Amino acid sequence: MNSSIFPVVFVKNNQLLLYKEKTKISISDIVLLEAQKNYTCLYLSNGKKLVVPKTLKLFEDLLSNHLFFRIHRTFLINYAHLKKYNSDLGEVFLTGNFTAFTSRRKKLDFEVQMNCLS
Repeated sequence: MNSSIFPVVFVKNNQLLLYKEKTKISISDIVLLEAQKNYTCLYLSNGKKLVVPKTLKLFEDLLSNHLFFRIHRTFLINYAHLKKYNSDLGEVFLTGNFTAFTSRRKKLDFEVQMNCLS
């Protein structure tokens, strides 16, 4: 399989760079990332949605030095865009009316991390 057909993704100067698409995305503009099998949907603060043929795990690794939390096997959220958290339901409300849910296994870790940052 020719890997050149897939975009190269990396982080530089607080920007996510998608080499093949020649796209630069400010990390602070990313609200939520959602896994869709071997693709990842990036939801941005301006309402745009990008679909990238890379796994959520790759983005989790790339954004590990930023305030992103894997709250579920399908969701990676940007803490800077967290508006409200309902701990009873594990429901996370984000900028732009995005909503995500924590998994039972990741809920406690997420709540500990939130308390450390508050």
